[in-house]
Amino acid sequence: KRLTVGIVGAGGIAQYGHIPGFQKLAEVEVVALADPNKEKLETVAKKFQIPKTFTDYRELIGKKEIDIISICSPNYLHKEQAVLALSAGKDVLCEKPVAMNSRETEEILTTVKKTGRKFMVAFPHRFSSASTFLKKMIDRGEFGDIYYAKAGCLRRRGIPGLGGWFTTKKFSGGGPLIDVGVHVLDKTCWLMGAPRPVSVTGVTYQKFKKIATDGGWPPPDSRVGDKFTGTFDVEDLSGAFIRFENGATLVLEASWAGN
Repeated sequence: KRLTVGIVGAGGIAQYGHIPGFQKLAEVEVVALADPNKEKLETVAKKFQIPKTFTDYRELIGKKEIDIISICSPNYLHKEQAVLALSAGKDVLCEKPVAMNSRETEEILTTVKKTGRKFMVAFPHRFSSASTFLKKMIDRGEFGDIYYAKAGCLRRRGIPGLGGWFTTKKFSGGGPLIDVGVHVLDKTCWLMGAPRPVSVTGVTYQKFKKIATDGGWPPPDSRVGDKFTGTFDVEDLSGAFIRFENGATLVLEASWAGN
């Protein structure tokens, strides 16, 4: 039996990541797509030959014939959509960040335990050949005790989706820390053996608001029908110092722009 997938959100990450990724798998079929932007919905469905479309994601999630829900929507919708999909008996792949805050994340995890369904956050960096090779070396003890780590993802120029949901805090929850910083944070904590954090000191800066330029993500051809308000109320640089229960420390930095 082929697994059936419904994609929620038709933006850049769906068009350049999730949909073509699923369609490369012979045992998987993308059967439905949901997005409130009807122009984009129809364009993307035609491009990828997806048979069923919905402007209301609730209708898609409610379809019994769909096995997996792939969430590619703005961050503020992740928790609501994940809980609904899990409760409907679906397995879920959710774009990062998992949710807007720890409270929402706990609600998702509680629903996972209650329903027994599978839930995975899209952190592909763990699966690169370099990451898996390094993990094997660490697990064999070839690096000894990993007690200090530094992780960063520093972009110098270009704000993603400038003026859209990416740069609007009520929709995204934040800037580069939860956009690109989460990738290196997840990978580094995983490589370190996932120690329990006991304290975090953080700092954020917004220095490029008046001179910001669009970074080209999502790709322009994926923005059909999108509306941009011009809002930019999130940070463009963030840093953190994290201490773990086992005594290890991690220095984290993430930026969209910097000199």
